[in-house]
Amino acid sequence: MPNWDLKNWDKKPVTFFQALGFNKANVQWPKLQPSLPATGQGTVKTSTSGGGSGGSSGSNPMPKSTSDQANQKLGQQMAAAAPYNWTGAQWTALNNIVMAESGWDSTIVNQSSGAYGIPQALPGSKMASAGSDWKTNPRTQIKWMLLYIKQRYGTPERAWQFHLAHGWY
Repeated sequence: MPNWDLKNWDKKPVTFFQALGFNKANVQWPKLQPSLPATGQGTVKTSTSGGGSGGSSGSNPMPKSTSDQANQKLGQQMAAAAPYNWTGAQWTALNNIVMAESGWDSTIVNQSSGAYGIPQALPGSKMASAGSDWKTNPRTQIKWMLLYIKQRYGTPERAWQFHLAHGWY
């Protein structure tokens, strides 16, 4: 239990951490990194961590493969365009969600739940509302995801806050 010495509080500066009882004000907190799904063999990758893997970096995490990087770029372009206009903090939140869920991998399948693709939709077939090529087309998956986030949360920042609290969105 910290010693709450409030005498002379106005005489000596106290940092927030000192007020909480820490000896050093320069406590280094670890940076969290997203848990990226492990990739399997073949064209369809599987994961036990996608679809609610949690984790965040607060920075600008990058996908592992070239195709996943292309998907990320496409997602950024689609999010920035009308009607969404999600740039800056909204893009960062959206990217954090996708990095935690799928790492922008359009063929990843969660082995536990069956969640599929970039948005880790469950079931994946609900993305058919955005296009019949939902299994193979990252653009269709991103289109579905952006509309889902807009309808359910209003903004990616709200969706990311929900994701941080619940481990899914």
